Amino acid sequence: MEIAGYVAVASPKSVTVGRLAMDLPGVTAFYNWERPLTVAQGAESFVFPDFDIQALRRKRCMASVTYPAIVRANAFGEGYRRWAAEAGDLPAPTTREGWLREAERRLALADERFGPKLDHYEMQYDVMSVQPVTYAIPPGSTTLQEDMMRNVETTFQYIGGRAAAPGTRIAIFPEFWIGGSGSGGAGQRMANHLEPLALAIDGPVFDRIREFATKNRIYVAFQSFEVHEKLPHRVFNSAFLLNDSGDLINVYRKIQCADVWGGFPVSVPGSVFDQYVDVFGYEGLFPVVDTPLGVLANTVCFDVSIPEITSGLRHYGAEVFLHSTAEGHGTEGRIPWDNARRLNAYENGCYYLSSNAGGRINRSNDIGLDSQSRGMTKMINYDGTQQGIIDGSGQAALIGHIDLSALRRFRADARFNLHLWGNPAAYAGPYTGEVGMPNNLWAGDWLDNPYVGNKALEDVINGYLDRGIYVTPENAPEKIWDRSGGIAIRPR
Repeated sequence: MEIAGYVAVASPKSVTVGRLAMDLPGVTAFYNWERPLTVAQGAESFVFPDFDIQALRRKRCMASVTYPAIVRANAFGEGYRRWAAEAGDLPAPTTREGWLREAERRLALADERFGPKLDHYEMQYDVMSVQPVTYAIPPGSTTLQEDMMRNVETTFQYIGGRAAAPGTRIAIFPEFWIGGSGSGGAGQRMANHLEPLALAIDGPVFDRIREFATKNRIYVAFQSFEVHEKLPHRVFNSAFLLNDSGDLINVYRKIQCADVWGGFPVSVPGSVFDQYVDVFGYEGLFPVVDTPLGVLANTVCFDVSIPEITSGLRHYGAEVFLHSTAEGHGTEGRIPWDNARRLNAYENGCYYLSSNAGGRINRSNDIGLDSQSRGMTKMINYDGTQQGIIDGSGQAALIGHIDLSALRRFRADARFNLHLWGNPAAYAGPYTGEVGMPNNLWAGDWLDNPYVGNKALEDVINGYLDRGIYVTPENAPEKIWDRSGGIAIRPR
């Protein structure tokens, strides 16, 4: 999914070392981005996959599925350059013993820099991913605070005593749980439409969530729009984490968002990159917090599709990802997102806990699904296996378990600690402003959204076509991007 491409895998069925012959797992396969896996079965030694290269090329030119074009590569490149300087020239041993010593060195260095530092941790505890049914808040509501409080209270009443259970230590709530997304058929949303939805950290709704955390002695992860006093009018899609005393201990501002399509006018850090780094520092892109429950990190929705984000959070020590999401895709669209969720967990050695909304109640009090209310809340273990799922829409709560001892044992094994073997210098060059969405694209007038009408995305796609990064599909219509979902190719 992340490269909008196909992946073909060839692997031997067996291997012989000396006199020892061993059968190997059957992983010879062809991965189609959205379709089911084509894999060798039984005694098969090859597969003949059915794929259409022109269909892939057409998809790459469509705004909704062109992940390599929407990634903010230069924002991540700055991190790779910084981390490469920290790491210096990495040794390249020539013997097995040398590599084992290098593994020990890297493990010790990672633990010293960003490993857990507290004297005591709760090594086992339960977590709860909440899947609420929320009340829709129409644009321009004159009872906005009451509407937001209604969503919070309704959800708290539903989960009731589950949050107070002695073993439950974290509750995760979905994206748009409190105030919605500011849509509802209002046409083109502008930044000033979203600003009233920003949650004040000293306001009554925030105070109610603090009270819930304190009363139940539970950590609470959730999302809301945010406006920071040092960046006025910049509406961020932010995730918050309260500890069990009601203290705000982490704020993460979504790095990759639907703003790239022009209809969702939030300010992501990359759009105001220089201003953002001046205020929060580069580390402010990847905030984590060392707590008695482990090193925790918030993520939001679309972040699951961009592995550079979880890798950055992992670099700073993250052990548990708390994912507030609003995934509205259907059956086939869900496959790559779920694969990405498992990959994010496994390649970083982290738990990945997602909370998605389960439905929406409109003013007529009917419960209906919309594009942001499809359920399927999930929990993924640090080894990429699925721990639990709410297998549909509707109101529900998923209870899972965190075992920090098992996670840290997994990471201590250099065979499984994949993050240990990353070489940031290898990425520092390719991740530049020449790839993906440029930084500082919305650094000017906060009301002049440069993404409206997919213009910025169209420029990136056509730049890829001009440079041969993308290949122009056969029989491509000679037209500029149209709002019906056509091809984003300029007339040549």
